[in-house]
Amino acid sequence: LFIGIGEVGLDGVVPMDQAWAETVFLRMLKLARRHALPMSVHLRKSASRLQWAMRRAGLPEVPGVIHAFNGSDVERDRFLAMGWKLGFGGAATYDGSLRIRRHLAELPADRWVLETDAPDMPSTTRRDRGEESRPSDMAEVLGHAAALRGISPEEAVRVSMENALAAFPRLAGAIEAGAGSAWAKLGL
Repeated sequence: LFIGIGEVGLDGVVPMDQAWAETVFLRMLKLARRHALPMSVHLRKSASRLQWAMRRAGLPEVPGVIHAFNGSDVERDRFLAMGWKLGFGGAATYDGSLRIRRHLAELPADRWVLETDAPDMPSTTRRDRGEESRPSDMAEVLGHAAALRGISPEEAVRVSMENALAAFPRLAGAIEAGAGSAWAKLGL
């Protein structure tokens, strides 16, 4: 059962052959479009190149999620106009992540998801202890997201889960088929 394609994308920080990376990303976009699979897209200092590739290759009907979004307002607006949801994880708990926190607070309710990037991007608590991220950090991320959006933690869970299911429509079938027993334990 394929739910989506990812995490794939472009990284302007890691030294690599950027032309090769763009070729691979274009192929992943075409594959996603051909098979109607949403994507989880990695983006670091490469938004304009990534958006160019998306326009060139076309997008799947349900694009998916821009993972760990930390871009500018212009980049945010362009991704939203293309139909993407924006993902937020441990960095949203950092006091210094003002832009990330503002994006999470201001996005329309149906355009954000909470995510983990374990073992990268730990929550504030783990980062302060010099530890790697763990999936259990989502409780801290969730608390910050709820506070930033002015909603209850329960509402933040509900909205994020609804948005994740909208971004990855086949995920609901996997959960119903029993692949999501962890979600069932949470009552979701």
